[in-house]
Amino acid sequence: MIGEDTAGALLAVLDDERDQIDDLHYHVVALHRLVEAGDLELLDRANAEVALALDRIRETELLRGVLVAALLHEHGREDLVGTLADVLAVVADGDRPHLIEVTDHLARRTEEIERLAARTNRRADVAADELEDWGAVLGAPSP
Repeated sequence: MIGEDTAGALLAVLDDERDQIDDLHYHVVALHRLVEAGDLELLDRANAEVALALDRIRETELLRGVLVAALLHEHGREDLVGTLADVLAVVADGDRPHLIEVTDHLARRTEEIERLAARTNRRADVAADELEDWGAVLGAPSP
């Protein structure tokens, strides 16, 4: 992969990462809906699917980092940890629109996921407090 067409390989990895982020978004939405519905039976499975999606993304991010470093090295850059601007400066003009589109999509989707995950966590905290309150009313020992 490295040494062939590094920019092309980077774009392919970014396309994969976009698909993985979309998959994570789907799983976070499903988890959120389960929490909203109070469906405790499926929460463990939904959490596991979110964790698996996150693991896949982390692996892809590592590969992306290696490819960015290789691309910058190929172009004589000393700092191999590059920003989007650094990568845009060294990729071919024809690749720039695709690179910008993918990175914009990743940024937007990541922001949506973070916002939804925060709402889900707040709702789960409220639900846990409600369960604790009901346990006290029913005489169950509190955790």
